[in-house]
Amino acid sequence: MVERDLRVAGTIWVVGCLVGLAASSPLAAQNSRIPSPVNENPLRPRGQNVIPVYDGWFENSDGSYTLCFGYFSLNTEQSLDIALGPENRIEPSEYDGVQPTHFDHVPAPTLTVRYRHHWCVFSVTVPDDFGTRDVVWTLTSQGDELAATGSLVPVYILDEPISIGRAAVAPFLSLEEDGPELQGRRGLWSGPRTVRANEPLPLTAWIERGVYDDLLVGLGDGMSEGLRVGVETPGTDDVFRRGCSALVLARCLERANAHGLVGQPTILDWGDRLATWLLREQDLRSLVEGKGW
Repeated sequence: MVERDLRVAGTIWVVGCLVGLAASSPLAAQNSRIPSPVNENPLRPRGQNVIPVYDGWFENSDGSYTLCFGYFSLNTEQSLDIALGPENRIEPSEYDGVQPTHFDHVPAPTLTVRYRHHWCVFSVTVPDDFGTRDVVWTLTSQGDELAATGSLVPVYILDEPISIGRAAVAPFLSLEEDGPELQGRRGLWSGPRTVRANEPLPLTAWIERGVYDDLLVGLGDGMSEGLRVGVETPGTDDVFRRGCSALVLARCLERANAHGLVGQPTILDWGDRLATWLLREQDLRSLVEGKGW
């Protein structure tokens, strides 16, 4: 049995990609730490691993924190069931039991064009004095034990419920028509519901999507300014801001062009600022120990 500790955060990977040193997929950013068979032709119809992933955390209004976990399935056709217990556990044990036991195959590209993993499948809420402790989700599949470690590391922070990096706000979700709604990653609980053994249980969700278009111009302008911060002094943590600013500005350009939301002069100005930053950027580090990519 092989034990591996994976800390994969999609946001951090993309920042690394922007400075030109990360690979073209979230797993590739850390594949030097993953021995065979995970990093050899990883996507196959069946027989591959399910990899637990720590997606990040956010602070709640009462001072507590919510840690989000998801997973990668390297199977394009096979779904796996892993019961709660030694092969599917969370430590400390007080948080155990909220994780899934059924793991779908990799999402279709039409559903998640850029990031083909299951995001924030469940969350764990920890108290305001949690400090530097960890929540570890360990999952065993195909004989390999893999662990995702969640902690309140600053570079893993998530925007909630507004995701600036995707120029969108979280959708509103309800499990009943005109029923209670939830926005964000905390999860919506309903039930219990009963069904006979070996019979399907139909579930219906009502989803209302939110979009950040009204603030797009201000967001793009703010990110343009972020490209300048610290560019003359490479080697500082300002590189994270510049990288994130470039990512967000690129998404603003993409959405503005696709939907005609911003005038041509503004689009040209944003594009010029991105090109100027790319030429001036001298901080080409990849992994910054203790901070991320």
